[in-house]
Amino acid sequence: MSSHINSFRFAVSFLGMEFPSLAPGKLRVYITRFCPFSHRTLLMLRAKNLAHEVVNVDLNNKPEWLFKLNPAGTVPILQQDDKILYDSTVVPEYVDEAYGQEKLIPTDPYLKAKEKLFIDAATTALRPVVRVHRDVDKKVELWDKFKQGVQFHEEELKARRTLFLSGEKPGFSDYMIWPFFARAIAISTVFPDLKLPTAQESPLVVRWMEAMKKDGASGALPPEDNFVKYIKSSLAGNADPDVGL
Repeated sequence: MSSHINSFRFAVSFLGMEFPSLAPGKLRVYITRFCPFSHRTLLMLRAKNLAHEVVNVDLNNKPEWLFKLNPAGTVPILQQDDKILYDSTVVPEYVDEAYGQEKLIPTDPYLKAKEKLFIDAATTALRPVVRVHRDVDKKVELWDKFKQGVQFHEEELKARRTLFLSGEKPGFSDYMIWPFFARAIAISTVFPDLKLPTAQESPLVVRWMEAMKKDGASGALPPEDNFVKYIKSSLAGNADPDVGL
């Protein structure tokens, strides 16, 4: 097993098939490096300024110990001592509720429920972008569906009349959907014919994207050039889940 200190503060990244020992009290997250659903947890951990370890898992070559943590063998998984949670919305929500004084999820039950409904709808609308490089023959169709999701996001920002979904600074909803846009930026670089939204088409989304790029939590995700290399390796048939490590 090899180890690597990631470029972002507070996180140690482990590579390998053996289960890395976990120190008492240490907060650890198991992810797939280029998975947008894993990125949700990374963004929340960074936004909450929490020290944590990252274990990168190759889902095409799953270690046996993964199924002991999550019988479904999926990520993200959060572990601290004997506490283990998984799911791409459950884990980030727990991170917000369990750690730190400032909360990124509305505390009002109704507003919290409304945010969850929005996130579910936005995820469905934006999710096609994840399949673009896996189903190249349908890339234009999938990109068009993603652009419809972009317009859905545009209308939501227009209704809220704020820079971010959560107000004047990013919050839970912003971090739950930003990973799809981070993926889209890399996809558009690999496939220049797939154009990102313009300021004429979706001015509020473009403004939001620029603001999200500048947000400190976004540094928890792999750099764009790593995304591009990963997508190209996947297209070549030898996807490298550890690009940049």
